[in-house]
Amino acid sequence: MRVSIVISTFLTLLILALPEDVISQQNKKDSLLTLYQDSETFEGFPVKQRIDILNNIASLYIFRNPDSIKFYADEAIKLNRNKTYLDGYINSLIKQADYYIEKGNQTQVDKLYKTADSLITQPEQFKVKIDLLKAKAINSYFEGRLNNMLRNTYEAIELSQQNKLIKDEAILRQNLGFLYSNYRLFDEAEAEYIIADSIWNLLQENTRRVSALSNMSLNSLRAQKYEDFIKYNDLGIKILNPKIDPLWAFRIYRARAEYYLTKQSYSKATSWMKKADSIIGGLVNRRENLEVYLLKSKIALAKKDYDEALHYSTLSYTESEELKDTSKTIAALDNLKTIAVEQQQFDKALEYFDLSDNLKEIFNESEAARELKFLRAKQQFDSERALITIQNEKKLARRNQIITITLLLIIALLAILWLIKNNVKNQKKANLKLQELNSTKDKIFTIIGHDLRSPISTLQELLELYKEKEISDQEIAKITLRLKDNVDQNSYMLSNLLIWANSQMNGFTATPVKTNLLETFENVHSIFLENIEKKNIMLTQEIYSKHFVLIDSNHLKIILRNLLSNAIKFTNKNGRIYLKSKEEQENLSLSIEDNGIGISDAVINSLNKKETVPTKRGTLNEKGTGLGLQLCKELIELNGGQLQIENNSKVGTKITLTFVKS
Repeated sequence: MRVSIVISTFLTLLILALPEDVISQQNKKDSLLTLYQDSETFEGFPVKQRIDILNNIASLYIFRNPDSIKFYADEAIKLNRNKTYLDGYINSLIKQADYYIEKGNQTQVDKLYKTADSLITQPEQFKVKIDLLKAKAINSYFEGRLNNMLRNTYEAIELSQQNKLIKDEAILRQNLGFLYSNYRLFDEAEAEYIIADSIWNLLQENTRRVSALSNMSLNSLRAQKYEDFIKYNDLGIKILNPKIDPLWAFRIYRARAEYYLTKQSYSKATSWMKKADSIIGGLVNRRENLEVYLLKSKIALAKKDYDEALHYSTLSYTESEELKDTSKTIAALDNLKTIAVEQQQFDKALEYFDLSDNLKEIFNESEAARELKFLRAKQQFDSERALITIQNEKKLARRNQIITITLLLIIALLAILWLIKNNVKNQKKANLKLQELNSTKDKIFTIIGHDLRSPISTLQELLELYKEKEISDQEIAKITLRLKDNVDQNSYMLSNLLIWANSQMNGFTATPVKTNLLETFENVHSIFLENIEKKNIMLTQEIYSKHFVLIDSNHLKIILRNLLSNAIKFTNKNGRIYLKSKEEQENLSLSIEDNGIGISDAVINSLNKKETVPTKRGTLNEKGTGLGLQLCKELIELNGGQLQIENNSKVGTKITLTFVKS
């Protein structure tokens, strides 16, 4: 009997220790279940080990059966009712919360997390603390609470780095990449995924690496970087072993299907979707199914198979409603609306449109609003981290004071004076930083409230009138061009606003490279052809093809785009704009001259003092945010250049840019 227990114990430890690319999740689950079902062997293990086995089985059911998660977590808690194995008890609470997340019971999830948090009181509980933060972060994402998602993830990453838990850091980096990708911050997402992939490659954990490559390929697909998608997807398929982890095989094949859907190759999309379905087996994760339903409905819609599209769209709508996943509900409603329109069921189409539109209005699902929300969340997190750092410094200073006083009173008094001075200095810096962030936030929301909200409200009122049949199709057609101009202006203003907001919160960094002035101008010039034709402006340029400057190429595009936009905006109909490049001893210059209404002295003074620049309407009542010239001046100076304004309000404006010659 004792020999049997020793052998079984050894096998159990071996199973728990094996990496995921050596033993499949299914095999690990089957092995652990065999141990659990052999009651005599299972009862022979120490209580702590039995609790770990039950929690491990619960974890392995996360992608398969939510009810089984709760069953094994409950069994673990029964064995641990007195909390003698505290970390095991906390892990069981986390597993129970996983079950209630799948059931959409957020009240119970919050209650379990609160209980688990109250039981973590010692620094040595860092591993279970990371597990809890990780679970809370993912749940916060599903709930749309970005502040909590960021705070929990960054705190968990810090704990992982402090305790050299690189596997946990890699998982957290992937979670962070998932967040960035879903908010269309694709470059930031790719950076996090690359860190995770590097860790898994270093550890030679292929199953985990496939998960990172799957996420990287999907991120590249959303960013329309199709070459990167093929590179990451092919590499993932190459190192993939479907028998080791069918879940990630399913996901990486599904990404391939979505790629072919994007390329309008519907037969290949269907083929890869069938290949994904063929290996998914018994996995029954509701959120995974929801993604599948949405993709299948898109493929069916593209093939104009409306019966199949309706079937999967209805399933995705029902499932997303139960899971309270608002973004997926909106996607499902949009699909249902399209199907109804194609089948000429206009009453149904209007019903789906109203439901979708209401959700978008409530949850503010426009791309720009989501990015602004993300920036605001990141700003709040950075502010809180700055305050926490100062508080920790104060605690450390007080502890040092006590230690120093016990050694020598005189040295202690000197240390106290130095610490007080240092703390006052740090406090002033922190207060100044917070004031700058609040000022940035106020300007952002002032522009949104006054300059962006009004045109959107006007458009909303117009559409409401059209919906109620109070204006005709002919009247709508007459004002369409004016509406397009308003939308274009607001899009340009919003782009400047986001760039400026990011610079104020994170600062600009420049990567100067050899850049051709003429090529960059031609790229920017093409954007404004319609506006130039509308005002019948004669634009001429003498920019030499051999003139190269040393500057960050993206910064040069922003500078030229803003200056050319201002020249067009403040030039009257039938006016002229003239650009000329000139080579000097160590520099190159580019002048942009117009015969428009000029710039006021107040604007120039505000620009030189780095104060808020007052806004002014263009000659056709075009709007602005007052940020364009500020951006240009900041960016040119960051790259070692200068911006000079020669102004005559009756004749026009001449702006000269000085660059470092390459």
